[in-house]
Amino acid sequence: MLGRDTKKFRCTGRFEAQLYRRGWHLVAGCDEAGRGALIGPVYAAAVILNPTRRIRGVDDSKKLTPEVRAELEAEIRAQALAFQVAAVPAAEVDALNVYQASRLAMIRTLRGLLPSPDFVLTDAMRLSGWGDTVEFAIPHRSIIHGDARSTSIAAA
Repeated sequence: MLGRDTKKFRCTGRFEAQLYRRGWHLVAGCDEAGRGALIGPVYAAAVILNPTRRIRGVDDSKKLTPEVRAELEAEIRAQALAFQVAAVPAAEVDALNVYQASRLAMIRTLRGLLPSPDFVLTDAMRLSGWGDTVEFAIPHRSIIHGDARSTSIAAA
């Protein structure tokens, strides 16, 4: 991808560790997929990782081989406290726009998490605050290159 060299970032749990120290317990990472496509649905995934069980190798999916991604997916699903995937169909993407559809997919997947997160980290996506028609009340932080810097976002 032009202008995006994720190799310079290190994917760690430091953002999550900061939140745990501040008293947040259920920290979700959330990311979208499909925003670059010209047609079709947009997907989002969210995961709450178990803070006591580190999963080695979690990183930006663009840095991983398909085989490693499949192995990590199985381990993440087995060890996560919660995970969820949601989609916004192509007709909704066309009616909204791809950015708002990505945001909506994230909100849908986060609302489907059980247990519900008490804090959310996203990959460069604000979930509220712009006068949007769909508000999101859970505290959250948007991290630029989050999928290359945060294990929770990368795991999603």
